[in-house]
Amino acid sequence: FPESLEELDLGDSYNFTLEKYDLPKNLKVLRLGKDYNKSFLSDSLPSGLKSLYLGFEYNQNISLNCLPNSLTHLETGYSFNKSINNLPNSLETLVLKCYFNQPISKLPTNLKCLKFGESFDNRIGPNILPHGLTRLEFGNEFNTEIPPKCLPMNLKYLKFGRSFNKQLKEPLPTSLTELIFGFNYNQPINKNVLNHGLKNLVFDYSFDQVLLPKILPLTLELLKFGELFNRDLVEEEILPNNLKILLFGDNFNKNINHLPKSLQVVKFGYRFNNNSIENLTFFSNDFNRQIPPDHYPDNLKHFSCDQLFDLKEIPKSIHYLKFGNGFKKQLKPGQFVNFPNLKYIKLGDHYNTVIEPGTIPDNIIHLKFGSFYNKSILENSLPTSLTCLDLGHEFSQTFYPGQLDSAVNLSILYFSTKYLKEILPNSLPSSIHTI
Repeated sequence: FPESLEELDLGDSYNFTLEKYDLPKNLKVLRLGKDYNKSFLSDSLPSGLKSLYLGFEYNQNISLNCLPNSLTHLETGYSFNKSINNLPNSLETLVLKCYFNQPISKLPTNLKCLKFGESFDNRIGPNILPHGLTRLEFGNEFNTEIPPKCLPMNLKYLKFGRSFNKQLKEPLPTSLTELIFGFNYNQPINKNVLNHGLKNLVFDYSFDQVLLPKILPLTLELLKFGELFNRDLVEEEILPNNLKILLFGDNFNKNINHLPKSLQVVKFGYRFNNNSIENLTFFSNDFNRQIPPDHYPDNLKHFSCDQLFDLKEIPKSIHYLKFGNGFKKQLKPGQFVNFPNLKYIKLGDHYNTVIEPGTIPDNIIHLKFGSFYNKSILENSLPTSLTCLDLGHEFSQTFYPGQLDSAVNLSILYFSTKYLKEILPNSLPSSIHTI
């Protein structure tokens, strides 16, 4: 190999022992192929190697000093299941793949990112994880209690896999900003466990526990519930005042009396049909309740609904309006006149009513029709502000000269692959540059 070579992939069939000087001294990245399964000899790897990727079959003991002290990134293969107690302290990222499930008594002191594979389910004792670790991900089989003093105080990102379902009893590190639970997690959240400073909290499918006031930290900005969550949120201080994004699963259909004014996005599943809601941005298929305009979050920009009760109740701050697939009511001229910030309208798949002139306001720049829209576009029905028009999958109307003349700034026009009509001369605005 040329001495200047910095990155090498040995290929899937290579399975010969690497001797000293076999590899170029300036090599920085080494990828071993699928079949490689030979032990590393002392000094066989270049002293300046930064990244090492072991192949699928590799399952050899890693002896002391066989890996160079320059190594910062190590990924094992799927078959690797040997002790990792002899890794160099220079390592910053360690990715352990599918079959690894060994006890751990020592890890590199400079490690910042640790990701376990599917099979790992061993207890990690106190003070084993390095102080500087900032990212920790467990695989799908991990379901072992987290003991006190296990999680390092600089941890920022913590993700549990599918099987984890143990209660967290100790306060999480104050540095943690993102916490993600897996499919099976369904444990009570005790007071003071979730740290002040946490910004993103994600629950998966099974979580359905009562949330008491002041359990969630005030710093929380994103909260996502899974499919089974269906608990009342009627008391004040359950949802933090700085929350920006709130996402519910399809089964949620309980009372909510207090949503923070800081919210920008709220999403409910298809079963939600509750008349106690005060601050709402997304509706389910059957929602038909009137909501006072002054009950919406002040910063709301995205708004989506299926069965709209009254357009007058939509907050005036929105930029993005999306109608769901159940929305079929005819939109009328002048309905959007009081929405100065509105830029994007997306109609649902089953909306198939002619758009009258004056219906789409002059501030709209992007209009998207649903899959089944197939009505002729009337003259002067498109605003001068429109720059992008996205036609539905079933749209098959012919455009005639003058029909789109009002859209003087239209630059992007999307047809579906089913559109087979002839494009007549002068039927499209000269401003279009992308079709």
